[in-house]
Amino acid sequence: MAASLPAADDGPSYPKHPESTAVSAAETFALNFEAAYQRNDVLSSNGDPTYLTVKSRTVERSESRENGALAAVRLDMGCGFPEGDEGGTETPVTVHADYAAHATYFVGPTRAVRAEREGSERADPRTAANADVVACADPETPS
Repeated sequence: MAASLPAADDGPSYPKHPESTAVSAAETFALNFEAAYQRNDVLSSNGDPTYLTVKSRTVERSESRENGALAAVRLDMGCGFPEGDEGGTETPVTVHADYAAHATYFVGPTRAVRAEREGSERADPRTAANADVVACADPETPS
C-alpha cells in the first residue's frame, strides 16, 4: 500500500527512488529517506522545535536479495521543544528528547518499501503488515 508520508512546510524533501538496486544504493536511499521521514514527522506533529538533529546514522544490516536489496537502518535523533518559562522567570525552558528510529527498506527495480521495526524484530518490508511503498521508479527510466 502507498504511504501517506509525514510532510511539513519547512521539512526536507524525500529522496527519489534510486536508479540502482545495488546494496550501496539501497543503504544510501534508506538512510536519507529515514532522515527526511523522521524530521518531517517531528515537524508536522510537534510544532516548532528549538532544535532537531540527526545525531548518527547507522546501517544495521544490508544484503542483496532477488530483484533488489534490503537495508535496515537506525537513526539517533535529538530534539528540543520550548516549554514557556519555568517558575515565572523570563528564561524559557527547553525540553530535550533523544530517541532512536529503526526501519527496514527493500529497494527493488520499480519501488521502495519501508517497514518500521517494532521491538527487536526486524520485519521484511516485502511481507510485513506495517510496510508502505514510499517511492516508485520513474516509468521513463529504463530498467
